[in-house]
Amino acid sequence: ISDTTDKQASYIEFQNYCVSSNEADLDQTAVPAGNSAKSECESLCTSNATCSAYEWYAAGWNGNSCFHILTAVPAARGSLGARWRDATCFVNQGSWQQWCRNKADCAGFVWQSNKCHAVRKVGKVMPTAVGE
Repeated sequence: ISDTTDKQASYIEFQNYCVSSNEADLDQTAVPAGNSAKSECESLCTSNATCSAYEWYAAGWNGNSCFHILTAVPAARGSLGARWRDATCFVNQGSWQQWCRNKADCAGFVWQSNKCHAVRKVGKVMPTAVGE
């Protein structure tokens, strides 16, 4: 589908703030228009081509619940460190597919069968649609 208004996004949920594949904390941008509901925050991220993920804080943080990751380096997963506040990171698999195309781009993840897999702290491997 070439019409971005029909774009369907799929997100992977992580129980922490968003980081790059090298575990670097990424700058987040508060999106007050998405504070009313997680679904609205997600919809606004999906409609923004530069949004690789969003963070949701149900209890709020600095007056907001919705934060978008709009950095040049995309979000890859939630931090593997101790959970900060009630942070939840939702990584857009569509944006992931744009940059994770080979083993080198998959740094910090598991590379199997020509596909990159997200590794959660609990040890579960969540396959993505990424591969060659």
